[in-house]
Amino acid sequence: MRLFSRGQKVVYNDRPRRSSLWRRLMWAGVFPVALTIALYLFSARDPHSAEFYSRSIFPIFTWPIRQFTGLFSFSLTQVLLFIAAPLLLAALIWFVWRLIVRPGRWRAVLTAVVNLVIIAAWAALLFMLTHGINYHRHTLSAIMNLHTQPYGTEELVATADWLVGELNEVAALVPRDEEGIFRPSDSCEATLDRAGAIFVNLAENYPELGISAVGRPKSVWLSHYWSYTGITGMYFPYLVEPNLNIDAPESGLLFSTLHELAHTAGYAREDEANFLAFLAGHCSDDNEYKYSAYTQMFSLVGSQLNARDTAAYKEVAGKLHFGVWVDYRNQNIYWDQFKGKIQEISNKVNDTYLKVQKQEKGVQSYGEAVDLLIAWHLSEAATSGSGK
Repeated sequence: MRLFSRGQKVVYNDRPRRSSLWRRLMWAGVFPVALTIALYLFSARDPHSAEFYSRSIFPIFTWPIRQFTGLFSFSLTQVLLFIAAPLLLAALIWFVWRLIVRPGRWRAVLTAVVNLVIIAAWAALLFMLTHGINYHRHTLSAIMNLHTQPYGTEELVATADWLVGELNEVAALVPRDEEGIFRPSDSCEATLDRAGAIFVNLAENYPELGISAVGRPKSVWLSHYWSYTGITGMYFPYLVEPNLNIDAPESGLLFSTLHELAHTAGYAREDEANFLAFLAGHCSDDNEYKYSAYTQMFSLVGSQLNARDTAAYKEVAGKLHFGVWVDYRNQNIYWDQFKGKIQEISNKVNDTYLKVQKQEKGVQSYGEAVDLLIAWHLSEAATSGSGK
């Protein structure tokens, strides 16, 4: 920046500075934006290419990130939040002070805007590479050769009845406290660490899934306060890190752990992550994870059956093991205390985000895992007469 004077007045020549800003914006901002848009359009129009990326490039690209975050048992996402919040506040205070005290206010504003645009552009590109493209891969039904379609009540009842039988069998085996509530036998950290082996087992049973690696599930320190959002788990793509609300009831937490691991394995759609969480638990010899997977999946199946045929639902649900009802009641009591405006806002934000990612039903898409379950159950029944 050059200075020159006219009499006693000092005038700032901003042209060189502005030229430098625009060059920076063009090279550091336009490039990632253009690449992000190109990747989005290409993957959305060509699922074959997206599938290739999810299976072959995504695991390699995210490997160093997963290796680093896997060194820590706690959530690095929360640490990043703890560091970023005060830094952003300090940056805002410094920016306001600079506007008030120092000359060249518009130059400062322009610099800040350019920097924010550049940061947002690179963040969008990284999101696309660590999660966004995975939304456009082949559907899970196509990958597993499952024929999903609008099913009748008869198929729904048959699937629900089978699921109750499986659930009752394992419900009698899991550890419970003096109130009859399911409690894992290991510590929270040890229980979460078992989830990785369960997905390795899933990959061996279903090699067509192309799962080569998953992230390490992490506990969040302020989980109790996180519950006000109504969220049990969250995949943070920038760190390829599955974050878990360890304050939530374990009967749902273990299922959520498997759900988030499915995201780290390259499956972005929520209904597919739900079904893979169920399937991982079903294939596992770990009764605790299996119980959670069955419990949460029956909640989805039962909800749809009750909406379609209440009498049929009551008949099927009446067969449930008493301990399952204890855990459902425990979940309801826990989540009821957090209902409020924060949870409503969180739900709307998640719904909007999912719709932007072409999941047209938004948060309702979680329940579409039932269609995959019915298709899978019918396929298994047709080929072997029983599930895997």
